Amino acid sequence: MRNVLDAAPAHCQHSLKAKIRLMFNAPDMETARRLLDDILSEYGSRAPKAVACLEAGFEDAMAVMALPECYRRRLRSTNGLERLNREVRRRERVIGIYQAA
Repeated sequence: MRNVLDAAPAHCQHSLKAKIRLMFNAPDMETARRLLDDILSEYGSRAPKAVACLEAGFEDAMAVMALPECYRRRLRSTNGLERLNREVRRRERVIGIYQAA
């Protein structure tokens, strides 16, 4: 999402983000592909770099669609990784305090 929006012009980022979010929340792969086609046709001329980025990474981004619905939301996001990294940094600081003392 970030890569596509960074490649999009500022004037269409908000609407493009809403469309991509719908695509990621699609109930099945067929619906996601249909939404991708809509995005490609609507934004192809206004945001060609963003469309190319989205098209190139579509299969990788939608690999989570092969999994059951209950797992998709957690695996589609980087929140788990960010939380884990934050906890590792916190624990490194605590160990550093005790080693310095």
